[in-house]
Amino acid sequence: MPGSNSLYKASMFREKLIEYMQTNVRGYALIDLLTYWQECSDDEKNSLTSNLPGEFDFCNTSISSSAAQALAEILPRLDRPVTRLDLRLCNLNLDKLRVICGGISEMKHRMEELYLSQNEFGNAGVEIISGCLRNLELGRLDLRNCGISPTGLEGLCGEIELLDIPMKYLDLSENEFGNAEVEIISAFGFLRKVEWLGLQHCGISDDGKQILRMNLETLGLPRPTVDFDL
Repeated sequence: MPGSNSLYKASMFREKLIEYMQTNVRGYALIDLLTYWQECSDDEKNSLTSNLPGEFDFCNTSISSSAAQALAEILPRLDRPVTRLDLRLCNLNLDKLRVICGGISEMKHRMEELYLSQNEFGNAGVEIISGCLRNLELGRLDLRNCGISPTGLEGLCGEIELLDIPMKYLDLSENEFGNAEVEIISAFGFLRKVEWLGLQHCGISDDGKQILRMNLETLGLPRPTVDFDL
């Protein structure tokens, strides 16, 4: 009977997909999983999403536009927080980042860690990311080597200053801000909203570093709050 055969195949596909979801899937295998998930009906997608892991590790994997769209569809369907979304070295352009951040903005629960380092999306990308920070209760944000200038930093600092819950970890290392960064950070006074700030290899002079250290002292914050070049 063709109908029963079709139902059997669908059932087998679902069982294999759930089994796959419950393994430690990452990289290109995780992209394959997103592709399989997209082939399901909306009802099946909602059912299957409960079997997805709480961590999504795409590190060093080129994200296609279809994979970005699938991820954006999955994130709002999750019934629990995402512990980690790792998109380092994923060749993210502005269009893909915008799609993914659209899904992040619609999440019902928090995201604990977001890694975006070594994607050259620059200031326009930081503006997109900044727009979804307030709803996330994000604990850790990695923006190392993303081509951010002082202009992008200013917008990011302004959004972080408005957060209700301080961010535990913010890494802005390897973005060439120079001493302009010191003025921006000092002017916004957002240092109370981050417990640890990475500023390694950002082109800050010794005088600029000393000014930041003095600001930390004035605020009564410990020196390890800001990590400069070794």
